[in-house]
Amino acid sequence: MRERGGWGLSRTGRFEQVGTPQELYYQPRTPFVAGFVGTNNRLTGIAARADGQSVELASERSLTVRARPSGAIAAGDAVEAFVRPEVVSLARDAAELAAPMQRFVGRVENLLFDGANSAVLLREERTGTEFRVALPQTGELADLREGEQVAFGFDPQRVVCFEVSRT
Repeated sequence: MRERGGWGLSRTGRFEQVGTPQELYYQPRTPFVAGFVGTNNRLTGIAARADGQSVELASERSLTVRARPSGAIAAGDAVEAFVRPEVVSLARDAAELAAPMQRFVGRVENLLFDGANSAVLLREERTGTEFRVALPQTGELADLREGEQVAFGFDPQRVVCFEVSRT
């Protein structure tokens, strides 16, 4: 909804966030906004560690992901993190992924070809967690095949984490 000062996203008659489309997309203030605007990989779990600058989420499947917190989060809190498909880097070798990325190994489950909007569905090998990754438009991975093992990763500061509401 267009609102004075930017766009507003409301739920049950209450504005969740008002801002520019870029702010709603890149700096969501609530899990609802993060999940509603654009595509995401949503991960849920417990904050294994939290220090105000970063959160380490431990998922139900034992996947550990570092993220930037939105709001106050303490160790032991139930949390959810949102990883946008375009912030995930993909490579055939983990050494090709730049620091400070956290790195994972996965297997290509499916290739979703849609020109510039093409994506890869991966299954992280250790936990089986599914990730949707935007396919790089460099042509470098144009020959990627289902079943192929790949490395993927993302900068923890590009992943946003929220405490799960207890209401």
